Amino acid sequence: MKHSVILNTLFLGFFIGFIVEMVFLQRVWRKKTTDAFKGVFNQEASDSAKVSHDSDMKNVGENDKSYVSGVYYSNWSPFPPRSHFPHDVNLERITHLYYSFFIIDQDTGECKSSDEWSDFQMDTYKDWYAKSYGLHDENRHHSHDAKEVLPMGCLGELFYLRKARHLSKLNITDGAEQFSTILSIGGWSNRQAFPVIVRDKNKMGAFIRSAVESMVKYGFDGIDIDWEFPRNDGIEPQAYCDLMSSLKEALSNLEKTIFGADSENHFLLTTAIPALVENLEFLPLSQVDEYVDYWNLMAYDFSGSWSSKTAYHSSLFASKNDQTTPCTDMGVRFLIDQAKVPSRKIVLGMPAYGRGFTRVKLHAYDEPVIGHNFKGVGGASEGEPGIWQYNQLPLNGTEEQFDADAVSAYSIDVQKRTLVVYDNTESMKRKAQYVMDNNLAGGFWWESCGDYQTDKSRSLIVTFTDVLPALDKKPSIFTRTEMANFYAAHYPSELLSQILK
Repeated sequence: MKHSVILNTLFLGFFIGFIVEMVFLQRVWRKKTTDAFKGVFNQEASDSAKVSHDSDMKNVGENDKSYVSGVYYSNWSPFPPRSHFPHDVNLERITHLYYSFFIIDQDTGECKSSDEWSDFQMDTYKDWYAKSYGLHDENRHHSHDAKEVLPMGCLGELFYLRKARHLSKLNITDGAEQFSTILSIGGWSNRQAFPVIVRDKNKMGAFIRSAVESMVKYGFDGIDIDWEFPRNDGIEPQAYCDLMSSLKEALSNLEKTIFGADSENHFLLTTAIPALVENLEFLPLSQVDEYVDYWNLMAYDFSGSWSSKTAYHSSLFASKNDQTTPCTDMGVRFLIDQAKVPSRKIVLGMPAYGRGFTRVKLHAYDEPVIGHNFKGVGGASEGEPGIWQYNQLPLNGTEEQFDADAVSAYSIDVQKRTLVVYDNTESMKRKAQYVMDNNLAGGFWWESCGDYQTDKSRSLIVTFTDVLPALDKKPSIFTRTEMANFYAAHYPSELLSQILK
């Protein structure tokens, strides 16, 4: 009995020692792994400043032969069924990524996140580790090391994608990380906030301050205002101008504080505007133009559930069968010819989605699809009645059709009496040529999750940029040492504090 107790005691001691040793070794291995990860990250971040601008598409910077290729990325994109993360965007072909949306608190005027989990807390690195390195689910623990170094959420990952050479792991050409991220504020669901704050001096001041602070704190290169839409009420048109003027002044003062009075470093200020002339003609566009870098012309949603007849929703020109529905060219011509907006500041907006009409009275595929009665709009995009993401088109069992005169694609299921109108790759070729012919700044898409992500032959972004001679690719303003120093001094414990050290 005594001998047995001694043996048990020795065995227990050995077992405890073994466990302690394993824990110790695990901690050592863990520290080495994390240190190695930090080393790789630091090397990648350092190399990003030395990146070559040469690729299959030459990136020549800002001149008359380079173009904007922008896309809006929504912070609801990571959630199923979209499951679309920042690293899924074709950043090789993007110059400006508009992050949507931050919103305005009507009670205080403060600019704030619309989804803190998606923006700041979600672990997006699990997904891109698996895609980048071909890891199986059980090996995704590598992202735990990322958590110790990298900022979380979509905003954290977007910053990392610009700062480090991770994109090369995806076989993407050098220069892909040279893109600007713009904080887009407002949107349709937050449209009631702007009329409130522009009528209250204190709320307006709170908005300007918090918008600029959010831009810096979360690593953006600029601000985009998406007010849908100022009304012709004798107050809001001028208030819109005053809002843009105040933002421009605040950004200019910040530039001087960080870089000095003579610096060419610049925070961007853009605004999303409708393409309908009736919503533009009463705005002081020539005044606002003094403050903005780009006008993002939302040339889509010309038709939908509100329409009396079926119509194209993003056509370049008017249809022969419908001379009443607005078209893209009408908005562009108004801005250039009447509002006198410089053409090289106009960015042509294009949809990565289609709009549908159901119970349409059609009898044959060769019958004109425009101008028919309908009852209902259908839809295949969750939570968006009447919407089909572009990557859900054409409709199953149908052949994609194209109206070459209006420049619009459509898909029609005669049996189900369903029609969907949208942009396709042929639309992109024509619209890219239109951008060049009219000396516009470039194009953008709403929104990134709708494009074909893997099939480049069907991708709107790839097809459009293939036509352009060069993209206006530039590194983020946060690659500047002055920005890192400013951030460390003013935001030592914020989202990007560790990655900027």
